[in-house]
Amino acid sequence: MILDLELATVVFVLSILSGVGSFLHGRREGRLKGGGFDCITEMVLSLVSGFVVAFFGNAYSIHPSITCALSLLAANNGAEFLTFSKSVFRRYLIGILDKK
Repeated sequence: MILDLELATVVFVLSILSGVGSFLHGRREGRLKGGGFDCITEMVLSLVSGFVVAFFGNAYSIHPSITCALSLLAANNGAEFLTFSKSVFRRYLIGILDKK
């Protein structure tokens, strides 16, 4: 199912803000050099993380306010969330393939 326009807009804005916040935090810690590419990378990671949670929330009929909160949490830790999601998906696929 496709996201509602209102939910997609809120998730988009929250994810972009999280990406910018993550970029600024990375600059302060010295983890990022501060180029435009680093900023765009953080925003894209946050967008992907936020929308992954939004689509799962929508698929499982989770209330939109909870979905937005979970999207914000995932977008704030974009790279870590995507690494975690990859490992969960990998374990899921291995479990399915082992049954056959």
